Amino acid sequence: MQFSIQRVTADIVRPLRAEVLRPGEPFERNLYPGDDDPETFHAGAYCADRLVGSTTAMHQSPPHLTLATTWRLRGVTIHPTVRGQGFGARLIEFCTEYIRQQGGTYLWFYANPPAVGFYEHLGFERHPDLLNHVLVGPPHPLMWRWLVTPPA
Repeated sequence: MQFSIQRVTADIVRPLRAEVLRPGEPFERNLYPGDDDPETFHAGAYCADRLVGSTTAMHQSPPHLTLATTWRLRGVTIHPTVRGQGFGARLIEFCTEYIRQQGGTYLWFYANPPAVGFYEHLGFERHPDLLNHVLVGPPHPLMWRWLVTPPA
């Protein structure tokens, strides 16, 4: 199976976000603040020339930490037809490497509760107190990982 990951634009990832993350909701919910910022990084995972996964990384601090080198993941999306085949892990690592190259030291995001175990397997930790209360479904816990040795 031919697989590749590459940098793409926000316009490429938004339809997959709409289809997988927010089916039936207004398309505008897939437009994230900062999507079109030149510093924002969008990655697309392709299988046989079909977009099957995407994510967005933006330079943004979490609510509990002020550090200039923090980055946030948003819209991690893997099409249901290819879940469990390693695309998600490879997509996260691709973005993590990009963030490291940009001097990023700390990566965070709010995780969909069913995906928490997947992220823990990749070395992310769940913050014990911080949750994002979403419009539909249970609150999403904040998850994070240092990309370098943490400061003392």
